[in-house]
Amino acid sequence: MAELIQPQANQIREKTTIPATVARYADAMRAADLADVPDTFPPIIVRMIPRADGRGAVPELIVGFHRVAAAMRAGRTWLMAEVVEATDAEARWISAQSNLTHGEPLRAKEHREVFRAYVRAGRCWHRDKRGKQRLKSSRDIAADLHGLRSHTTIVNWMRQDFPKLWKQMGGEIAAPGKDKLTDEEQSQRRRDDALQHLAQVESIARTLTDVWHRGEVLAGLARAVKVLEEAGPCQRIEDEF
Repeated sequence: MAELIQPQANQIREKTTIPATVARYADAMRAADLADVPDTFPPIIVRMIPRADGRGAVPELIVGFHRVAAAMRAGRTWLMAEVVEATDAEARWISAQSNLTHGEPLRAKEHREVFRAYVRAGRCWHRDKRGKQRLKSSRDIAADLHGLRSHTTIVNWMRQDFPKLWKQMGGEIAAPGKDKLTDEEQSQRRRDDALQHLAQVESIARTLTDVWHRGEVLAGLARAVKVLEEAGPCQRIEDEF
């Protein structure tokens, strides 16, 4: 922890950490340490950066800013980490991708930074059946970004931020400043929002140590299930663990 570098460039959010989240994580870490049991937090993600004097390397944080702040607050001197090899652009995309799938929901103004990180990391390219590298369509990019924004917004952002790539895409046209979604696209966005919040609930639930607190969350989930069932027919999907 003492050698860990925490560059803002690897953080997709405007604010590096949210105090309430840090406090909650720190309480869970202290409880785990006092009980002498392993906590349930996943490893942070780092890459190794050569020292300026050429003597070895130091870890640079990519994913886990809240966990690191919480560990420091809880008095820890170490955290489990996954080490990856990544360029600057790839590191920023890894961070953005992590924020898409778990943790505190991203703000609307942060969505564009996720898109920019995606493009700069080269994720907008794919190989066709002949093995030739081609740009993905705006719909494919929107799907890669978990429906963060509609494909029409992706077109506008590509035109404004990466005009050369936009022309290679064929110069798709979408009305500037407009983001009209079909009913299916609106439903997909709401589904993704709901799943993102559920993932956050799963993460927080593991840190609850009071039986009443767990019961309150469970009751809230039961109410949500009832609302879903009352909203209309549901296609049951079995999770595979």
